[in-house]
Amino acid sequence: MKYKNHLIPSNLQLLEALKRLEKIHIKCLIVVENGLVLGTITDGDIRRSLLKGYSLSAKASSVMNIDYTYIEYCDANGIYYLPKLASKLVPIVGKNKELDHIVLVSYKGYISFADAVIMAGGKGTRLYPLTKSTPKPLVHVDESKDLRIIDLPLRLLEKYGFQKVFIIVNHMGDQVERKYQKSDYSFEFRFLKETEFKGTFGSVYDFKDYFTSDFFMMNCDVYTTLNIYKMYSEFKDSNSYITVAGRTIEHYIDFGVLHSQKDSIKVVEKPTYRYDINMGIYWINRSILSEKILPRNSELWHITDEINRLTDRSMKVSRFEHVGSWVDIGRVKDLEIIKSTIE
Repeated sequence: MKYKNHLIPSNLQLLEALKRLEKIHIKCLIVVENGLVLGTITDGDIRRSLLKGYSLSAKASSVMNIDYTYIEYCDANGIYYLPKLASKLVPIVGKNKELDHIVLVSYKGYISFADAVIMAGGKGTRLYPLTKSTPKPLVHVDESKDLRIIDLPLRLLEKYGFQKVFIIVNHMGDQVERKYQKSDYSFEFRFLKETEFKGTFGSVYDFKDYFTSDFFMMNCDVYTTLNIYKMYSEFKDSNSYITVAGRTIEHYIDFGVLHSQKDSIKVVEKPTYRYDINMGIYWINRSILSEKILPRNSELWHITDEINRLTDRSMKVSRFEHVGSWVDIGRVKDLEIIKSTIE
């Protein structure tokens, strides 16, 4: 069990509890007896008890917080927002308070029980020659900080408290796995290796047995300030099969544009056109993976194909409006944009 060293028995003395707290990064202990969670103890709880006259030989049970926050296992789905518990541990328990596992609330106050999927199998041909011997996910955004392209979505996922992240790899995927199989990120990594290129949704479909509930999916080469929590709320409220993150961009034409119709011409001087673009970010209802999609063969099946398939069958696909930052890192110049944006 993760965070096992945060568990203590109810009869542990406060002096020993302080020693335990000194050795762990997250200053929170969970008091467990016979598999049941009784309470929690922080260094603040111990300091307050000493000021009240408790001795260091007092038992943990005498100062523990019995009004602690917990989440029942049956409710452990979706995303929770618990800002007062940012960077703290929360026990996941059964209906009788039996401990199942422990989760870390992110530094922004989120816990996500949904899985996240990062598509990281592309060849990155537009970034050549940077991708000649380095897979696109590992191309440096800032070499001085060892910040790679894939770290941008990983940082976003950590902010929203994801517990498990699947990375689908293909081209030079072993390099990606070696780099991140041991990392400082708070979530568990699982690497899924394509044996051939099948498209963004074809590969997800082939690995469908790994996904047990609705999941979040994004490309590895995206930088954004997207609010994943709000997007999830709209996804669930809309009862959509897929919710797509979209953003409106403006394209200014520095010339007069001719509109020809048979024998007439109209001129629009230096127009600005607005487009609603796909950001490469999705919430996906697990149920669509139970259907048999396009025959595999050698044909690619992208998420855009799946969206169109659902729409053609009148199965709801919704759009989430994002108005903050977003950069698709497809060209070398995009790396410079990103570096200046995150500094």
